[in-house]
Amino acid sequence: MTSRLARNLYGLTIFLAAFLLFAVEPMAAKRLLPALGGSSAVWITCLVFFQTVLLLGYMYASPARDNFLSILPVGGQDGTLATRFSDPTIAGRIHAKTGSLAHVSALSGYAQRHRGDWVAFSILVNNYNGPTAEVRAVMDRICELMLE
Repeated sequence: MTSRLARNLYGLTIFLAAFLLFAVEPMAAKRLLPALGGSSAVWITCLVFFQTVLLLGYMYASPARDNFLSILPVGGQDGTLATRFSDPTIAGRIHAKTGSLAHVSALSGYAQRHRGDWVAFSILVNNYNGPTAEVRAVMDRICELMLE
């Protein structure tokens, strides 16, 4: 029975992924591009967001989920998130990978909510001019809100 459930979940994940990639992403980009200047950077950011969340969905539904989760830094515990999410109410509940370049910051992974369910997320900030610490603080606050 578990194998059948896993196959159905995998099929549903593939369907949802295709729907996100071919229906939702172009609609979102069509609405966001004019509002955000219409540059190619906005389109690329949309594509990266949807593809990242799609990959996270695939990995969560795959048999390799536990191995994948185990290699991601854990908020308040290790890796690049050791000093972030250290509040006892949220420590250990953000499993994510960070990324940064000049004026670019990213945080993508999973958040385990209070009721035990998991949420895949990807926060991408591109072309910001403020201090990186401020951008990360906003990203961290978004993660805290996801946990509620």
